[in-house]
Amino acid sequence: MFLEGMKIMLGDKTCVKVEEVVCGDILMTENFAQVKVIAVIDGQEDAVTYIKLQSGGNIVVSADQKFLTAKGLVEAKDLTVGEKLISTNLAEKVIETIRIQDNKKKVYGFYLEGKNLLVNVNGFWLNSCID
Repeated sequence: MFLEGMKIMLGDKTCVKVEEVVCGDILMTENFAQVKVIAVIDGQEDAVTYIKLQSGGNIVVSADQKFLTAKGLVEAKDLTVGEKLISTNLAEKVIETIRIQDNKKKVYGFYLEGKNLLVNVNGFWLNSCID
C-alpha cells in the first residue's frame, strides 16, 4: 500500500499523487510497459517506515511496502542500514538510517492487470501487488 501524497508515474510519464489514481489509469512498470489499474482501494496503515539515504533524501512508506533492492524485493520493515535500494534510473541508493514508527496514515492500493509488477513511486521501484 502506498502512503497518501506519494507520487506515482503514469504511462505517459507524468506523475500524480497516489490518491489521484482512478480505475482505468495506466501506470508505468519496471520494464517500461504500461498496465491498467482495474481497482483502487484505500485504508489506514498503523506503522510507517522512515528511510534516510546516504546520498541525501528521505523516503516514508508503509512498513509492508516492498522495494526493489540489490537482493530482490524486500519489505520496508525488513530493510537494514547499508542496504542498497534500486532507483528508477537503476542507481543504487544506500540506506543511512531506518526506523519504524507507529503512526496512523491513509494508504492506497491498486489492483493491476498482471501480477507482481513494480511501479515508479517517488523515484523508486515499488511492488504494486496487494497481498
